[in-house]
Amino acid sequence: MLSSGTLRGRIGYAPGNWLFYVTDGFAWSYNQLTLTNLATGATDMPFLWRLGWAAGAGTEAPIAPHWTARLEYLFTDYGNSSVFFANNGQSFTSNFSLHELRVGVNYHFGEDPAKATAPAAPDPDNVNYHGQATFSWQGYPAFRSPYQGTNSLPGGGEGREVADATLAAGVRLWQGAEAWVNPEIDQGLGLATTHGVAGFTSGEAYKSDVSYSYARIQRYFVRQTIDLAGDEQKVDADFNQFAGAQTTNRLVLTVGKLSVVDIFDTNKYANNPKSDFLNWSLVNAGTFDYAGDAWGYTYGAAAEWYQGDWTLRGGVFDLSATPAGGISPAAYGLDPTFDQFQLVAEIERRYSIWDQPGAIKVTGFLSRGRAGDFAAAVALSQATGMAADINAVRGYTSRPGISVNWQQQVTETVGVFARAGWADGSVEPVGFYRYRPHGFWRRFAQRQAMGPA
Repeated sequence: MLSSGTLRGRIGYAPGNWLFYVTDGFAWSYNQLTLTNLATGATDMPFLWRLGWAAGAGTEAPIAPHWTARLEYLFTDYGNSSVFFANNGQSFTSNFSLHELRVGVNYHFGEDPAKATAPAAPDPDNVNYHGQATFSWQGYPAFRSPYQGTNSLPGGGEGREVADATLAAGVRLWQGAEAWVNPEIDQGLGLATTHGVAGFTSGEAYKSDVSYSYARIQRYFVRQTIDLAGDEQKVDADFNQFAGAQTTNRLVLTVGKLSVVDIFDTNKYANNPKSDFLNWSLVNAGTFDYAGDAWGYTYGAAAEWYQGDWTLRGGVFDLSATPAGGISPAAYGLDPTFDQFQLVAEIERRYSIWDQPGAIKVTGFLSRGRAGDFAAAVALSQATGMAADINAVRGYTSRPGISVNWQQQVTETVGVFARAGWADGSVEPVGFYRYRPHGFWRRFAQRQAMGPA
């Protein structure tokens, strides 16, 4: 697409300093298409105007004098358009539509709009915006690999980049309640499309084999914190976290779309591929086969009970529709019926040694879904003479696992950690060996566990 634009109107409702609106109008784009005849080498590059419409909805709120921030969803439909390739004597008809999640800031000239609509500026603690962008590149030289297959690391060598840009936008709903949304733009893929290495080298890479940029809403959830008793702790603003205070003893409830490892198996030193280790087998326990879609996110609910130096956590989450691979929503999506699910429980004990904080966590999971038994696949192969196929022996079954997670601060800038775990190796894994989510929200869980810095 060379250029595009819209001419739209907005109508909305503004309670206080917030504006909630819908938008609709005219859309256009100007494209250049290319067609090359492989037999003759003739190339056509005609231009094409597309006309259509756009509609969406959004919200806008003041963030500073004269400045407002805007979050908007927009759908654009250009309909069908035809173009003629003169050199090849062919016509081509196609349709074109876009789903966009837009984030922006606006500057208002003249009187401050916040002062015009209310006697005082909004409480900045009621709105939270954070952004983060990450870029990583990995590569390796050619090496001899005479037995490589479809899921092997190619011996010819390659280099890959992965980039993303993420927004964390939140609003306070009522006392102790927060709503958050995390739209994200991802680009790139891992080495060998994230295959061929047991502990994969990049926690920023997903199991999708597309190199172009695409947008997704990775998280949207509501969190309720109920203070119970104990000393009051200060909490700093961060991704998916408001500044404020909380008591030592508290109950935290979370429901929505999120990652299981946002809450479970967190570690202060090895949990976030954006700021510490990239390797999958370090950022979480390698045996933790947590529920998730192709990007590592799922629907579910979790409860956390903090009592003194102890924390109990429990949650239920939706499993993926199938352990098989593929980038289509059917293959990488979640079970729409919630018939396949995962139960997760964790107990944590915090302590101090020579005034240096530490913690140990024991995490267990039980997955209930359709997965294959490896011994059954081998037995079927021996009986039929066909290649072993795990897809042919899938049935509704359980897969348990448990892991231990330890962290210990040595100084303010040095710490040590360790993980160990077990999972039922006779049953096909469902999630972790294929999926890997971003980890910046785990900092919330780390602060919850360790208390104020």
